[in-house]
Amino acid sequence: MERYSAILESLKGKIGKLISMYETACSENALLQQKLDKCNQKLEESNNRIKDLEKQIANLQMIEAFKVSSQDNKEAKQKVGRLIKEIDKCIGMLND
Repeated sequence: MERYSAILESLKGKIGKLISMYETACSENALLQQKLDKCNQKLEESNNRIKDLEKQIANLQMIEAFKVSSQDNKEAKQKVGRLIKEIDKCIGMLND
């Protein structure tokens, strides 16, 4: 009977140790899950920031593409002026 008692005590000790290890693993798992959640949140925030910056870049590129210098603006006005004079001449010739 003593032999069974010793085996039973040994099993109780081992089961207690397993339960303790399980609880420790659960605690570590919970901490790791929290860290993972924080990392995922930071990743999502970073991805949103990247999307916003990409939109800003696209907008700036669009603005830059349509931006004209004062010299270009002056030349465009001169061309429009010449075209208006040509149109006026053509209208005058049609009226004659």
